[in-house]
Amino acid sequence: MMIPTLRIMSSAPPWPRRLLGTLVCVPWLLGACALVPTRATNEPPPLIKAVSRGDTPTTRALLAKGADVQARDSNGRTALMYAAENGDPTTVLTLLTNGADVNARDYQGWTPLIYAAENGDLTTLQTLLTHKAHVNAKGEGSGWTALMSAAARGHLPVTQALLASGAEANSKEKDGQTALIMAVQQGHTDVVQALLDNGADVSVKNKTGKTPLAVADAEGFSKIAQLLKQAEKRGQAADKPVAPPPGTPTATPPATVRAPRPAAPPAPGAEKPVVQFGRYRALVIGNNAYTDLSPLKTAVHDATVVADLLRSTYGFHVTLLTNATREDIMGALDHARAVLTEQDNLLIYYAGHGMLDTSEERGYWLPVNARQDARVQWISNTTITDALKAMAAKHILVVADSCYSGTLVRGLDVIRPPAGADRDTYVARIAQKRSRTVLTSGGLEPVSDSGGTKEHSVFAGAFLTALQDNQDVLDGQQLFNLIRRPVVLNASQTPEYTDIRHAGHEGGDFIFVRRPPTATPSQPTSTPPPVPSDIPTPVTPAGRTQT
Repeated sequence: MMIPTLRIMSSAPPWPRRLLGTLVCVPWLLGACALVPTRATNEPPPLIKAVSRGDTPTTRALLAKGADVQARDSNGRTALMYAAENGDPTTVLTLLTNGADVNARDYQGWTPLIYAAENGDLTTLQTLLTHKAHVNAKGEGSGWTALMSAAARGHLPVTQALLASGAEANSKEKDGQTALIMAVQQGHTDVVQALLDNGADVSVKNKTGKTPLAVADAEGFSKIAQLLKQAEKRGQAADKPVAPPPGTPTATPPATVRAPRPAAPPAPGAEKPVVQFGRYRALVIGNNAYTDLSPLKTAVHDATVVADLLRSTYGFHVTLLTNATREDIMGALDHARAVLTEQDNLLIYYAGHGMLDTSEERGYWLPVNARQDARVQWISNTTITDALKAMAAKHILVVADSCYSGTLVRGLDVIRPPAGADRDTYVARIAQKRSRTVLTSGGLEPVSDSGGTKEHSVFAGAFLTALQDNQDVLDGQQLFNLIRRPVVLNASQTPEYTDIRHAGHEGGDFIFVRRPPTATPSQPTSTPPPVPSDIPTPVTPAGRTQT
């Protein structure tokens, strides 16, 4: 069941809705956030719904009946953008044949070509280029180009195709990053080589003054550093642009599931980095039974199952709050601040009502005793940000199944982690850096309070499935990749993932480490040990469940 549209706060108080989404479209995530123009209703046009689900027959039927091929959803995205992002070249061609604007921009300034490059589907990209997509178009907010998206995500054939079509190898985004620096940061050796072969400048510096070589040395990518040094020695002589390699498949429909590539086995003799992941705690909150607001259906059940999975499969020490008051939530946050160390990890999962105040550009969590007409029990995002900033934990991830998550700056979007031996180096690197990140179930649109499997919301169902299917190590970026597509295909909402602004994020990421089936809390393993029994647990509030 879709939750009714949230009325934006003005002189009359709005109806709250299930929302942690204000975690995104508020100052504590983006520094500043302006509301984008929206349709009179947040329900996307039928054509966009059909395309986002991959429903080609319905798409064609709607077009035959005269559906507006240029129609946009509440984020300014067209059906062509969804088809490009999903890696659906057949639908892309159908939409273009029916007059879709190949160079349309959404409210972030992204074009269908940038979405296709992000997804990594070569056939879709070539179809757009054939229809005269602007190869060097930049996102207006972030300054990202299609080449940057492809290079940062390690899509070699797409990177080569863009370069062969005239993509500017040395274009810069708002922070001075080039496609080469982005590829170096993520350890994509083959993409780095392709960019160097096409004239990428190794002497370029980003806003922090770092060259690609300085970045490679800092991240420990020795092979990439050697390639960059060789490029410096030959005086940056640019080779002739390289066309996509012979035999690159173009006719076979590409896979559209945006899951991380399986890691290749390490080379013989390669030494896998030893990573100390630290201890894991979770604060899981699910609110259904509001005293002054409309009740929710799945929040408590979702939270309870999430708590059980984190505890049994990943070794988390879990504090579960159901139907929690402000005092309960703030007390749990204060306790976490008191017991967490610099080697610990904290996951906060919230499901419940929230409020967005556009006059302040600030969001609020609403405990079960919150009143619509009085803020005394509301918990502002600023309060939560301050709490996270004060915590000593190395990694903190906030997960929100909620409405109206806000608009993200696309330049902060998730980047696909590397695979193989580089994957081990990547995990070791991000495990050492502090992170403060947020994963939400949607942007500026309502999200479903149900619709998933086993009486879960769509987002909670995808979240649980991703964690259940993981057999080793899963970082936050991979988790987002696994969740995003099934949610988009099964509901009119698009998950978002970014860092939390002004909360102490330093470029790391949250890492889930599955507990081996034979492991017990008393057995030493590479997985996080349970929290020692001498650490006090908050007193369970009346009517709540806490372990």
